[in-house]
Amino acid sequence: MSIFGFLMAALFLPLWKRGLMGAGDVKTIAVYGLLMGPTKLAYVLVIASLLAGAHALAYLWGASRLALPARLRQIPYVTYLALGALSAAFMPLNSV
Repeated sequence: MSIFGFLMAALFLPLWKRGLMGAGDVKTIAVYGLLMGPTKLAYVLVIASLLAGAHALAYLWGASRLALPARLRQIPYVTYLALGALSAAFMPLNSV
């Protein structure tokens, strides 16, 4: 079943090819899928997406009030993947 979690990273390859996601993000998703399996990987992706969305909203709020540099437009998704993986690792298996 872990191989299926690993292969779920292929869903993110089109985002990488378009330059919307870094190669490190896709590799991290593949490794988490291999280690955790598809069920926990889905949980990790949901948590990471919610956190990255909150970051994007905070950026939009800050950009409307301050002149922010272009570097702050990039959202470090791998950081949010790591936070999601930590929360999935400490979650009991029966609650997923």
